Amino acid sequence: MVAVINVHRRIQKLEDAKYLRDEIVLLKDLQQRMVDEATRCPMIQATGLNESSLIDRLISAGFTPNSVSAMNLFPIAAVAWASGSISDRENRMAIDAIFESEYLNHADSLKQFQAWLTQRPSERLMDLWEEFTLEQLRHVDASLRDCVGYRLHDVAARVALASGGFLGIGPVCAAEQVVLEKIKRVYGLE
Repeated sequence: MVAVINVHRRIQKLEDAKYLRDEIVLLKDLQQRMVDEATRCPMIQATGLNESSLIDRLISAGFTPNSVSAMNLFPIAAVAWASGSISDRENRMAIDAIFESEYLNHADSLKQFQAWLTQRPSERLMDLWEEFTLEQLRHVDASLRDCVGYRLHDVAARVALASGGFLGIGPVCAAEQVVLEKIKRVYGLE
């Protein structure tokens, strides 16, 4: 009889341990969701966007509420790198452009943009920029969209022309033209 009671106690302890492990897993999951939400909310406020999968991808790409405004000017860095390297003239043009822009409203955004000019950013960021921009454009009227799009295209074109197609002479290279065309397409420019 004592052996049966000991077996029941052991079974009860094993069941209790399993429930405790399950509860710990659930608590950790809840804690992670709370951390994710605490990160997501400021990003939603900073971007004005509520598309959670896009917000999550921005966060995964390393953006913060203070650096995400750099994403608006990403094509300038992309066009500067399109030929494979950034010339001194392209770098100066890009830097000049960011100081003319109202988009870089935080020091972290400036640092992010400068980092893109120092080290070539991932090409996947161009797709993220496109999705980010298209989502933002859903909430603005056509005249503002056109104004911002033409300004961005103009700056990106000046950066591309800064070093020219070959040894600083001639038209932009084909890779730079691809970036310029993407800006036009995203903003619906002619």
